[in-house]
Parts: sequence; structure tokens; C-alpha cells
Amino acid sequence: MRSIYKTYKTGIIKLGKDELFYKILNEKDFNSEVVGYKALLNHYPVPKLLSYIKINKDSYCMLFKREISVGVEKGLLVDLFASKKKLEKDFLKIIKLYREVFLKTLNQTKYISCNIFFSDRVNGRLPKYYNKVFLNKKFSFSLNGKGVNIKLEDSIKEIQKYFKRKIFFWSVISQCDPSDLNIAIKPIVFDYTAGGNVPIMAEFATFFWCQLFHGNYLALKYNPKSFTNHRAIYKKIDKVIMKKDKIIHTPMKLRKEFLEMYIKEVINPCFYKIGNNYPDWFTDFKNFLAMRIIGVYNISKMDKKDMLLSLGYLSIFYNAKDIKKPEDLLELID
Repeated sequence: MRSIYKTYKTGIIKLGKDELFYKILNEKDFNSEVVGYKALLNHYPVPKLLSYIKINKDSYCMLFKREISVGVEKGLLVDLFASKKKLEKDFLKIIKLYREVFLKTLNQTKYISCNIFFSDRVNGRLPKYYNKVFLNKKFSFSLNGKGVNIKLEDSIKEIQKYFKRKIFFWSVISQCDPSDLNIAIKPIVFDYTAGGNVPIMAEFATFFWCQLFHGNYLALKYNPKSFTNHRAIYKKIDKVIMKKDKIIHTPMKLRKEFLEMYIKEVINPCFYKIGNNYPDWFTDFKNFLAMRIIGVYNISKMDKKDMLLSLGYLSIFYNAKDIKKPEDLLELID
């Protein structure tokens, strides 16, 4: 058994003539990954799970059949963004997959599988990430010409109130992490820790943030190891400019077009199916989006322009008024 290339907890090994993808997880995440994988198995194309073994007291190794279409600078959504200038059929295949699964599995649920990304982090990461000084500091600046005045403590109080509620969600079967590295062009979906019944607004908010800023800037800058085999995307990293108290962010045009297509072809058909039974969708969306903005990376540790940009988008979306339909969100980034 020979290692070909690997990151900290994932990699590829060769067993005879076969190549396998391995993933090492602690017991809690392993259990979630297995449950999530089984939830997605009958709805999405996923690599075959061949086996899993306990390797020590609190670690398991999962072995998947390697997806040979994925390799260095090829096979993943990130590689499309790195190499294409306009939406093509490979983008459409991904959109079609999500539309079909979402419309088929859309239902109201009380249990959701993605708390690990949201409510768990409200009480876990946020108190660890942000001290009193940062929480109480008032920030005033402009982002893309829009005035921003924010004190993070005020926003977090509202977020905490929201995630204490016990409510039913309009949900779909998904894995709640539709990032550039978790979607193969074929298409195939990877990473199942949060897989299962996912609030459609949690999925939408995650996708929205990934296309707006996270996927083409934050992840590249603050999680570079994950892009070891997909470096070409760095040639297209977003431009963020800070001049005194003004921040200018120019998102990738192709990502904005992809986001517009996702809203038109995936989210809107789901809204049509729901009908008039979801008047508070934006409340759900903005709180899930807020946790993607401040609950993934510790924004207080970022470079100043990145920290301000994150706070700026948090303020713009969390405090937005008169949002009636998903397309209205696009107007906030124009």
C-alpha cells in the first residue's frame, strides 16, 4: 500500500492495481460522515464506499473508490472556474443535478443534519473566536460604495436568538457544503459530514457565500493547502482593494453568472413548489449566511481589508430591507 499524494487527513493510496481515496476522521465526524453518505447515496452520484476501519482509540479511516476524473488541475468545479470564461454544459450538468434532487426531496422537517455548521458553532466557535474588545468595537466604512456601520456584538445577539428557536424548516437532501472542492464536474458530490435533511436556505446561503467571496478569495487565501493540486485558480483570485475607509471588492463575473443561474434554475423552482408557505425565508437565509461569514474563519484574525469586507457583507445582508425574492439579493452585490 503506497501513498501517492496526501493532505493532513486525506489522500490517495495504491492497493495492487487499484487506487483508493482515504479519509481519516475522529469518531464523531466518522459517524456523521457515514450517516450523511447513506442519506445521499440514493439521490446523488457519489464514489463507492469500499470499507472503513478503526485505526486507533478515536480515529477511523474510510476508503472510497478513487474518482479517476479528478486529478491535478482537473475534474472539480474549481477547475472549471480556473479554465472557463463563460457558463458551459459542465456548469449546467451540476445545476440540473441539484434542481432534480431538491425538487424531489423538498419537504418540511424539524430534524436537520447540518447543525455542525451552524447552531453548534454559535455556542462553540463564536465565543472562542471573538473577544469582548472585538465584539464591542464599532466599525464604520464603505463597501463597494455602500455605507457600513456595525458592532458585531449586536449581530451575534440576534443570531443567537434565531438559533435558539425550535422550528420546522423547508429542507432538501444535500450535504450543505457545495464548495468548489466538493463538487466534481462529472458531476459527483463529495464530503458528507453534514449530509441529510438540510434547510434549503442553509444550502442556498452556503452556495451564495461561496460564489460571492469565499470560494474565489477567502478559501484560497486562508486554506491554501486544500488547493495544492488545483493552483490554477489563484490566477483568477478576486481583487480586494482598501483605500482608507473604503473597500472595493470585484467578484468574478463567471461566479455571479453561476449564482444567477442557481437562483433561477434551482431555488426559484423550489419556491414555486412551496407556494406561499414560506414568508420568512429571508430570516432563515440571513442567519445561515451570517454563520458562514463569521463561523468558518475567525475574521478578527484576518488581514484588515478581509476582516472589514466580511463585516461589510454581514451588515449589508443581515440588515437588508424589502427583500421579497432571491433575485433581490443580487442587487446588493451590484
